[in-house]
Amino acid sequence: RSDIRIPTPWECQRLQPSFACRSHASSRFCSSRSSVAATATAATVLSRCRGQGLRLRTSHKVAMVARGGDDVFADPPRELSRSTKKQLLPKHHMMVDVAVLAASDSEEDLQRDAKVLLSQPHIRSVAVFEPRGVGLDESRAGVRHVAGDPNLEIIYKESGLSFRLDISQRLSRFSRCQGGRGERERLATLVAPGERVLVLGSGIGITACVLGARSEPAEVLGIERDEVKNEFAVANICDNKLQRTVRSIAGDLLDMSQLGSFNRICAFLKFQPIENLQPLMGALMPGGTLHYYNHESKEEFSQEPSAVLEAFRALAAGHPHLQGEVRLTWRGKVPRKSIAPKFYR
Repeated sequence: RSDIRIPTPWECQRLQPSFACRSHASSRFCSSRSSVAATATAATVLSRCRGQGLRLRTSHKVAMVARGGDDVFADPPRELSRSTKKQLLPKHHMMVDVAVLAASDSEEDLQRDAKVLLSQPHIRSVAVFEPRGVGLDESRAGVRHVAGDPNLEIIYKESGLSFRLDISQRLSRFSRCQGGRGERERLATLVAPGERVLVLGSGIGITACVLGARSEPAEVLGIERDEVKNEFAVANICDNKLQRTVRSIAGDLLDMSQLGSFNRICAFLKFQPIENLQPLMGALMPGGTLHYYNHESKEEFSQEPSAVLEAFRALAAGHPHLQGEVRLTWRGKVPRKSIAPKFYR
């Protein structure tokens, strides 16, 4: 037999509630201390709650849990939100399914944090960030394996395409690199059928592959200075079956002597002054478009880019086929949020 009743408010102070059914206006606590079938007891509890005029939400499901040898009923535990997990878990950066911890001098702390992170189902491996001058390759920043799967090769997916990268060899910002995912989608809508597109600083081939797959260009050529990244770019082009329209080569980003002319040039260059872009203007077809990416402070972005336009007009004046005509067609933040405090790209 089972005795189920609604305790008074005074009894609630002495009785530890084990089942709670809440409405917008009031709460009632029911306790069952018997060994009857769970379904029968749950049905009785729900019937009594409905008799008290309580509204039951469909998301409130009854679950039986064991506590102190008694059968009690409680709401199922709620899944933690992303912000709550971020507060509870050790500080880390996710690269697909690899959690990257900040650099630390204590190996014991790294192993402790790695054990906590590996308890999460979406984390396959844990690595630690090594700044420039610390790791095996002192000339660049990298990561080192700490715990979990020692294979640090990850697969990043975007626009229906897959991109492989071994982060123990090279790092990438993926969705935020080269202007971000939104900028790649914008560029894909601008490429007209039959265009020749040049991507400078193409990395592992994300932008080149997205433009080749989401538009109808005659050719997309990516140039990357780093030979290791270029090897990953060539492999990613083959994996996504884009060999007919997309190519990637390793070389100097500003050497345009044997590449021909292009309708569109995407210049993902690091801190290049405008004067160094003279070769790009010579490789641009009349009526072509140059996507120039620069870093500006909040104050600089709020001003008119008259100095930048004058510098480009001076470059175009040295190329008769462009007739010295340069006009600004679009200006914006990529990505839209700042890349540093009051600093934009």
